[in-house]
Amino acid sequence: MVELRVVFTNGTSATFLNTTTDTSGLFNFLCVPPGKYELIEYTPKGYVDVKDSDGGSPNEISVDVTRTDSPMNEFVDKRLLGFISGTVKEDTNNDNIGDLVLPSVLIMLKDMNNQVIGTTLTDSNGFYIFSRVAPGNFSVFEINLASVPLDVSDIDGGDMTMISVLLLPGSNSTGNDFVDESCRRISGSVFEDVNNDDKGDEPLPQVKVGLLHVISNGTALPLMNTTTDSNGLFVFSCVEAGAYILVEYTPIGYVDVNDTDRGDPNIIFVNVSSSNSVNNSFIDELPSSSPSVSASPSTCPSSKPSLSFHPSFFPQCVAQHKCQPDRIRTVGSIKKIKCVVPIILVAEMFQ
Repeated sequence: MVELRVVFTNGTSATFLNTTTDTSGLFNFLCVPPGKYELIEYTPKGYVDVKDSDGGSPNEISVDVTRTDSPMNEFVDKRLLGFISGTVKEDTNNDNIGDLVLPSVLIMLKDMNNQVIGTTLTDSNGFYIFSRVAPGNFSVFEINLASVPLDVSDIDGGDMTMISVLLLPGSNSTGNDFVDESCRRISGSVFEDVNNDDKGDEPLPQVKVGLLHVISNGTALPLMNTTTDSNGLFVFSCVEAGAYILVEYTPIGYVDVNDTDRGDPNIIFVNVSSSNSVNNSFIDELPSSSPSVSASPSTCPSSKPSLSFHPSFFPQCVAQHKCQPDRIRTVGSIKKIKCVVPIILVAEMFQ
């Protein structure tokens, strides 16, 4: 804003008119009475006065339009510029603190209208800077490296890829830091034990394996599922560092034998805080379906199978008497062994 003051003969002055500069920085006071005046510039926020056309106070110009116009009045101001800087680092041990510097990370600076006004890359020390920035509200955005794709934290604790910055006139904003993290890989296999030695022999494809994330309070939250491939292998290729639980959903018809951590045979606890976990294995087997073999087979098998409610007693009775004819008597039309057994069983054996 520019103010026009009229100067009276006694040297005092009073406000006469005000105006503002246009998009070209020009201002005009048209059709003013002849006389002496003062132009006063109200320095805009974020600027300081440098000089003006009369060489005196840099925001006051004395003009005399008693006989002619005064068209060449000029104020020169300087913007108070600052800079915005920070770093990008990698957390390698899951403590949410940057451990290794990350060079060549793309950083963007956006204004309050979300327009990109500058871009830069972090240097060999993971450092970036935007110089000669005018006062205002800005957002700093980080574009993660493909090799370190996970966001861990940033200085303002909100969106971990964006930092809000208020740059005051003549000030700087430092310490706008980002911390990223590499992916962790959790993988393993599901195999069948075919010879009952508790070791995996044949791969089991299409077995569902779930991954649960163990958070800080010990709660396990379901994260994702996958299935084993034709080689019995499964993989969770990009997870955050931390503690997890692998859960095998045992296929129908199989029973659990053991797994890598030797605890519950279909649950494995893994920790990928500092490295991958790649050799997790589950072993299942089909339950045995082989018929039982008698230790004392009968010396005189019947032509029909017997049905027994007392399987341990009846064979002993038959073995004791050896099915000899002189030990058998007839009751009506039914032949019967002298030992006491249900008559229906004896009838079935000797019909």
